[in-house]
Amino acid sequence: MVMAALAAAAAVVLLAFGFLRGRYEPALLDRRARWLLRAALALMAAFAGFWAFFGIGEVAGGDRSGVMHLVPAVIIVLLMLAVRRRPLEGGIVFLVIGTLVTISALGAYRGGWPRYIGVALVTGVPFLAVGALLLAATATGAKRKTPPAGTVDQ
Repeated sequence: MVMAALAAAAAVVLLAFGFLRGRYEPALLDRRARWLLRAALALMAAFAGFWAFFGIGEVAGGDRSGVMHLVPAVIIVLLMLAVRRRPLEGGIVFLVIGTLVTISALGAYRGGWPRYIGVALVTGVPFLAVGALLLAATATGAKRKTPPAGTVDQ
């Protein structure tokens, strides 16, 4: 529940940044930065697929509460759309979400981290990994001062 609330808030913030500020141009990124951005998006898609797999499986098995697993999948897809436009802000938000979700997963259960470290790894680490990839893509793309060949500098 904490993850869904944090991710929904992040989706709203990222979409607001993406649409209120100017459009980000991924074409100006160099090859390494574009691949890092694609890797982050692929990891997000796999994470959304993970939640969708559980949601569809539970609904197909007759448990209607499985629809709740589809909520994080939809939110992650919305985040994918927002991150495509704003990878720097997305990287920061994903690192914050990943840290909070991991801490929440470790501390929210009786028995602490040794017992529920798997929950923290499954729910928080993908956010941390995506955040790191997005920040690396932004840092790699920022090192390039001149536009790539074939683009018009205006």
